[in-house]
Amino acid sequence: MLDNTITSQDAEQGTYILDLPPELLLHILSLVSARDILAFRHTSKRGDAISRDHTLWLDLLRWQREYLPLPSIVRDDANLITLDSISLEGLVVSAQKSCGNWLKSRQRPLYLGGTPDEPSDILYLDILLDEFVICVHSNGSILAWKVDDIAHDESPALSWELWADEPYTSAYACVDEASKIAYVAVTRTQHPTQTGSTTSLVTLHLSLEPSSIAEPEDDEISFCGAQGQIVRAIDVRRQLIAFSRVSFIDVIHWPSKTGMSINTHTDDLEELVSWNGIIGLSFVDDRLLCIRARSLELYPLAFPFPEHASYTVPSSLEPEELLVVPSAALIRPVAVYNFIRTNFRTLSLSSVSVKEFDQPVSTRTTTLFLLGNDVLRGVYQYRIDITDVNGRPDDTDLTTILPNLNVSLLSMYTRLDGFVVAVALGPQGRRGALIERTRSSTARRVLAFTCPLTTTAPSSPSSAGGSAAGALTAESEGKSDDDEQDPVLVSMRDLRPLDVVDVYNIHSLDLRQDILHLAFSEVTGRIALGTRSGDVRLI
Repeated sequence: MLDNTITSQDAEQGTYILDLPPELLLHILSLVSARDILAFRHTSKRGDAISRDHTLWLDLLRWQREYLPLPSIVRDDANLITLDSISLEGLVVSAQKSCGNWLKSRQRPLYLGGTPDEPSDILYLDILLDEFVICVHSNGSILAWKVDDIAHDESPALSWELWADEPYTSAYACVDEASKIAYVAVTRTQHPTQTGSTTSLVTLHLSLEPSSIAEPEDDEISFCGAQGQIVRAIDVRRQLIAFSRVSFIDVIHWPSKTGMSINTHTDDLEELVSWNGIIGLSFVDDRLLCIRARSLELYPLAFPFPEHASYTVPSSLEPEELLVVPSAALIRPVAVYNFIRTNFRTLSLSSVSVKEFDQPVSTRTTTLFLLGNDVLRGVYQYRIDITDVNGRPDDTDLTTILPNLNVSLLSMYTRLDGFVVAVALGPQGRRGALIERTRSSTARRVLAFTCPLTTTAPSSPSSAGGSAAGALTAESEGKSDDDEQDPVLVSMRDLRPLDVVDVYNIHSLDLRQDILHLAFSEVTGRIALGTRSGDVRLI
């Protein structure tokens, strides 16, 4: 009797809701989840009609855009208004489903086919456009899988092969979202009788049909460079590739085969004592962000290159030839930030986002996120904001412009009984993952986390001369090194730690099964893992 009464009351309340004016009913629905809206759709014909309202799903998607990683098509209002209600509903439901599944445990992985039969080191692993898993091996094989087509083990891959006598040493890939063309740069050492390195740039026309994929020799260009080059970044818009080697940065414009070298050497005694090598590069508008083990440096990057620093990059070298490179330009960074008591070895960067502000002064703020791994201390997440005043003339000397570089420590993850092997941060900086090993067992764990929300830019200004002061260093200015607060202690007291969740485990005594590489799709939540032997699996 009681159950019947409750059911009757619920039905009566549902009738009252349906009698509300459409405007009020839409407002109520905008405050609930997509799952509740879909349930409300089945209550009546009126509920079905209202739940398909275009404005309702548009508002929900705009709300999700502030908190969840979404496909690139919905990040611009101009694209949003062109979508019909069915498309909007699909995007909202998909984003909510991905959010719910991101931190759930993954059971059985899918092993991807096409990897080399002989063990071959993985140089690069990533998921581009949230669709394509890209893997580059040291034997010159470039593999691509479409995530949506992977439904069983040994799913075939689109493959390209680069042939050389010497093994390949580094790789990097970038994609043009508009054309779905991926650019993969792979470096290798020269023949022992030659000095220098060789870079092959392969253009991959990603497509659903394997028959439309061109062979690498049809879309491959090669050029030579200095010895020990490691490819770090690609700027598709300006067709530039950035390399690092010891204390130098090399930037190549591949269509014209011209290059420029930047000397980052410093006579600072502390840096000479403690290693502060280059571990990452990123193109940020008309500048180059250099991430070192213990600091960030922002360099101006004018293109076309200055005549006094430009040189021609040959396509090949004979054994008796040498690459003639003029003296590297000693360019001072326009902004510097020094990390406090950290020594990063690996990192992951998000994509760059830009916002314009009109009040009180017209400014342009470029933002990206950094996830750095200190082997001894743990994983740190930073927000980097580079602010410029709008309205500068086009012919302004970039070396005279001192931007406001602001670096804020957002959160961190520390563990005393293990160490982190690899880290990955999503392009939008909303999600991250890492691989951890413990000292007491053979377990390798994949940990996933949702990054703390950072919807507003930090307000701490930089100090004079373009030298940045982050949230932590602003409080420690004027103090001696002994007075500086340890970031670990600061994190425990003031910062929110990264809430990592164990989503996948592997136990094996076989070192070939060690998981050394990690990539994931921030939108769909699929994670790709690469092993020491060169195998790739998807979870």
